[in-house]
Amino acid sequence: MPDESLLREPADRGVRLVALSLLADAHKAARKLAHANDDDERDDALHDFRVAVRRFRSWLRAFEPWVDEAVSRKRLKRLHQIANATGAARDAAVHLEWMRHERGLMGIRQRIGEAWLRDRLDGRRAEGMEDALAAAAEFDTMAPKLERKLASYRCAVVPKEKPSLFGAVVSERLRDGTKSLRRHLSAIRNIDDVDHAHRARIAAKRFRYVFESVADLIPDGDAIIEALKSLQDSLGDLHDVHVFSKEVLVATEEEDNAAACPGLLRLARRLEERGARAYADVEAEWLHGAGAPLFAGLRDLAEEVATSSRGP
Repeated sequence: MPDESLLREPADRGVRLVALSLLADAHKAARKLAHANDDDERDDALHDFRVAVRRFRSWLRAFEPWVDEAVSRKRLKRLHQIANATGAARDAAVHLEWMRHERGLMGIRQRIGEAWLRDRLDGRRAEGMEDALAAAAEFDTMAPKLERKLASYRCAVVPKEKPSLFGAVVSERLRDGTKSLRRHLSAIRNIDDVDHAHRARIAAKRFRYVFESVADLIPDGDAIIEALKSLQDSLGDLHDVHVFSKEVLVATEEEDNAAACPGLLRLARRLEERGARAYADVEAEWLHGAGAPLFAGLRDLAEEVATSSRGP
């Protein structure tokens, strides 16, 4: 990644340089997924590809006015669909990993339910991986075209007005991301605020993906990324619990599933405990004013970035 002098470049150039770097990362991740040899390798490669595509797409969305000639809304929508195609396999892999740790704590009767659910998730992961591999293949085809589009742009030899600087537009996005995240977090009142927690998770993810792409250019960028990552992990854990708990409880009501019920009910209780811990972390560090110091720091940082873009 270039040094902080990039903040003083025209916004068109800065936005596209970062976009090209993120595109290269996603293209590399797509090929890594395509050549993975076993389930463990594919799970890791799938995670990397999913994150890389979402990071690239988040950047394009955040700076759309500077890339809209290169990346149409139709192409942005297709990138969204590619990322979504990785969801089923990713969710199944995450749930299977958690259940692997739980299995050692279960009794013999309870393991019947765990084995039943594991078989279901294994099948879902296999089907989802086919979709993910197809998505990676499509991205592999799409990437060179996107690179050509992003690699150049037209500008006037004598512009009618002074062009925006990259640091200035990054500063604006930092302010916007801070406001959005704070608004969504303030709407969470308790552990049952599923929709608000989900929106806050999405806001945290998008903010982090945009911010970490320029973190090397900004003082204390790494520390802020770690704080955002911690928040995203806790909200992500809470989201996984909400989604998986419903599936486990519905499974206990299936007529032919009596033998599996003890294990499934235990998993449901453990998920409830896991969700309570995740919510407690979010509440202690971010809710009811707890996140105010970091939000204030982000506002100051946005101003510092804007100042740095103007040069010494």
